[in-house]
Amino acid sequence: FERVESGERFAAADGEPLLADEPFYPVLLSPNGYRDQFGYVADRVGTLE
Repeated sequence: FERVESGERFAAADGEPLLADEPFYPVLLSPNGYRDQFGYVADRVGTLE
């Protein structure tokens, strides 16, 4: 997962860019291989070893 910084474009909806209000890690999920994309905003809390 790659962090998105404040003000950075992270997606588009109907051709309009979506900009991050604050830094976050986008997490995409889909039962259909991303055909109908949906996702969550995540915070990094650590690393699994």
